[in-house]
Amino acid sequence: MLAADTNIHALADILYDRGLANARTGRGYYLFLLSALIIALSIPLLRIDLSTPLNEPIRFNRARQKIYAYNFKPHWTAPFSPWPIETAVYDWSQVRAEFFYYSSGSNHQYGITLSIVKPGTNEVIDRFRMTYNNASEDPWLYIHTYMEKGPEALPLRPPTRPERTRLVQPPPPLGAEGEVARGHRP
Repeated sequence: MLAADTNIHALADILYDRGLANARTGRGYYLFLLSALIIALSIPLLRIDLSTPLNEPIRFNRARQKIYAYNFKPHWTAPFSPWPIETAVYDWSQVRAEFFYYSSGSNHQYGITLSIVKPGTNEVIDRFRMTYNNASEDPWLYIHTYMEKGPEALPLRPPTRPERTRLVQPPPPLGAEGEVARGHRP
């Protein structure tokens, strides 16, 4: 702590000697430098927060047995230039599904990650998330069935929940004179 304190005083002495600061404006100058540094560091972070895509789609091409993943790559060295979205193409035979779970205090993240492996090995080349905070394996089974057996093997529509019964029935619609409209029971 003593060395850092000495360095700050040495910097202040240099600024005083060169006339860049005096006894009245010395602290204001440090405050100005600190403010400029905070603004300069926050611009790239703000850009990442505002311009990052909300999702990165994964496309499955059954005819070619390929998957296409879109990867957003921010460049820290060029915060004001356009950041590209790169397309990665992989063979379906290289795809494996993994369930992931991360926990940090009250923050729990889980879902399915698609892993791309080298052909003939289990060495992972790339990973990207397919689902987020969904513990079900149904999305992976649906995609796997589509890629292996085709759309004919898929269910006609996803199963739906049974119709809920209402505790309170809405009132029937009224006709022109206030009577119950035809076709509705009172």
